[in-house]
Amino acid sequence: MPWSASSFSSIDSSSVVSAKVAQAQTDRLAAADEPALLQVVHNAHGQILSLQWPQACQPDYETAACVGQSIEVLLGPVSVIPYLRRVQRVLRTQQPEQFQCVIRCCVHPVGLDFTLSPVVSADTVQVLGIGRRLETSYPLNPPIPNNHGLATKSTEDVIRYHALLTHIAANIRKTLDLKTIWQQTVDGLGRLLSLHRCLVCDYSQAMQTLTVVTEYYQGNLHPCLGRTFELEKKPDFLKTIQTLKPVISDFVRDDVQAPYTVLTMATCYRDEPNSVLLLQLPPGRPWHPLEIELINELTDQVGTAIAHAKLFGESQTLAEELRHANE
Repeated sequence: MPWSASSFSSIDSSSVVSAKVAQAQTDRLAAADEPALLQVVHNAHGQILSLQWPQACQPDYETAACVGQSIEVLLGPVSVIPYLRRVQRVLRTQQPEQFQCVIRCCVHPVGLDFTLSPVVSADTVQVLGIGRRLETSYPLNPPIPNNHGLATKSTEDVIRYHALLTHIAANIRKTLDLKTIWQQTVDGLGRLLSLHRCLVCDYSQAMQTLTVVTEYYQGNLHPCLGRTFELEKKPDFLKTIQTLKPVISDFVRDDVQAPYTVLTMATCYRDEPNSVLLLQLPPGRPWHPLEIELINELTDQVGTAIAHAKLFGESQTLAEELRHANE
C-alpha cells in the first residue's frame, strides 16, 4: 500500500483504544525525562490519533483540532513525504529513529529534536513521536552547508561554515551603504543555503507596504525587484511584521510538480521591524531547523545594520540640506 498524506475524517474504535496504550507509553517516557515539547501518536498512514503540545508557540493552539487529520498539518506538504518514509522504516525494523525536523505551530516553524518509535501493541500499527525544542545555538553546534542545504557535520565543513558566515556578517557590518547591505544579505544567504530566491523587502510603517529593494534568484525564475506588496493582501508578510517571528508558507506552481516552501523573517532594530527577508527553497526540499536558526541569528545583525545605514543616510541628507540653505 502506498504511503500517502491524505486526511482522514474519522477514527475507528480500535484506534482510540490503541491511542490510549500509546499515551501510557508516552507518559512513561516523559516521566523519565524532562517534559516533551510535543507528543503525537499516529497510524502508519500519518493519521493523528492523539496530540499533546503544552509548550506550543501559540497559547490558543488547538491540538484537538489536529486529531483525525494527516500529520501533514504539523509538517507541511514538503516534509511529510520523507517523514512517512521514515515511519515505514521504523515500523519495518521496530527500532526508534532520532532526527531533527521543523514542525508547524500554525504558521510559525519550530525546530525539534524528534524521536519516532513504534508503539507496542498486538493488534494495531502505530508510531509515537516525541519532539523537544532544539537547544543548540549555531555558533556552538553549527549546521553545515552543502549543495542540498545544511545536512551533515564534519570538522572540515564546520570550519568552512564559520568562514562563510563570518564573511557575510563582516561585510554587512563594515559598510553604511544601505544598498550594499541589502545586496550582500541576499547574495550571502542565497549562496550559503542554495536558495532559489532571496529577497529583502523594505518596510513602510506609514504605508503598510513592503517593497522588494534587492534580490537573489536562480536564472529560471522571474525577477521581483521593485514590486510592492500591501500587507493587508499578504497574510504571511503581515503575520511576520505583527509577531516578529519566522513564518513558513507552502506554494505550488503549475509548472513544477513538487511543492515548495517560503520562509519570511523580519529584521528589527530595538524590536521595531525595518524589513522582511523572503527565502524560497528549491521545490521538494524541506527546511532544516538549523537553517532557520542561522537566518535568525543573521537577521539580528542585518536589522541593526539597516537601521544604522538609514540613520547615516538621513544625517547626510540633513547636512546637505543645511549646506544648501546656508549658501
